[in-house]
Amino acid sequence: MNATNFSSRLSSCLSTGLAGALALALACTPTLAPPTATPGLTPESPPESAHEPSPDSTPDEVTDLPAPTLRVASWNLHRFGHGQHDLVAVRDVLDDYDLIAIQEMMSKEAALELVAAMPDYGVLLTDSPRPIEGRYREYYAFVYRLDRLDPVFNSYVPDPEDQFVREPFLGCFALLASTESPAEAAAPELCLMTVHIVFGDRVAQRKLEIEALDDALRWAQSARDPGQANWILLGDYNRVVDDGDADLDPETEWHQLLDRQGLRHTLSLVGPEVPTTLGQRDYANAYDHIFVSDPLRPRIIGGGRRELVAEFCEGDYARCRATVSDHAPVWVELRLDGE
Repeated sequence: MNATNFSSRLSSCLSTGLAGALALALACTPTLAPPTATPGLTPESPPESAHEPSPDSTPDEVTDLPAPTLRVASWNLHRFGHGQHDLVAVRDVLDDYDLIAIQEMMSKEAALELVAAMPDYGVLLTDSPRPIEGRYREYYAFVYRLDRLDPVFNSYVPDPEDQFVREPFLGCFALLASTESPAEAAAPELCLMTVHIVFGDRVAQRKLEIEALDDALRWAQSARDPGQANWILLGDYNRVVDDGDADLDPETEWHQLLDRQGLRHTLSLVGPEVPTTLGQRDYANAYDHIFVSDPLRPRIIGGGRRELVAEFCEGDYARCRATVSDHAPVWVELRLDGE
């Protein structure tokens, strides 16, 4: 695929085709403010002024440092780029995370405006919106911290049977080493598959797309070395995991998604589901979810819903919907110390 020019701040994007019956052209995704090449880093002792040795320490003793962590979030930005948004509030929310999957990015220009306000971040943006035709079309985006992450792979998930209105988008990232946490260099890459399930006219449409995520994740995991990646599936599902009918089990379509064998690593919902859409006076529907693969579960040290209305809209739900988003972000914090 030829390189795609976005603007003077966008880098060339080069994608490699995948063989097989399901192979489609990769989503050549421009990177806003791409990271420069990082030279090889070696562990260095911190300055003495930063970490004074204790009286009982010996020259060979290693000072304990806080374990490095990574904060990952998902946020439906409510047609960002259409109408007026409080860019400062959006930027301040995103700045608390290292990697954010965004749904409802409405234009390349909106993505460029966002990254211009966030000089420490880059953006992976799909090269074309979904659906491809029609009046309403949106992009997926990954916003990532340039000094922590390097994008190594991205693609729309092939959809030869047209099961999705907006087929999921896959982005894989390598952790960049630092002198403070050199162990990050040895960590497996982190692969995120973000989704925005159709709302449609009927619940049945949502159920079918959630069921189809099983095959989508199978393809995504086949595109990467299954032993070298950890997986997160996140986004706006437009559906609760449990509809509250007292049967204790998730609905059938969630079993299709979560009960997987072989190549498809087992996924687990992060935390209890909580309402994330903004109603008139409270949060309304539990539509936004994060699922992680089993190796990541013991690394979770925090997560949940960002209290968007209280923190950025002084408790005013209507104002928050009008100027920020009609969804609150969901997030998870992962420990990266390898233990």
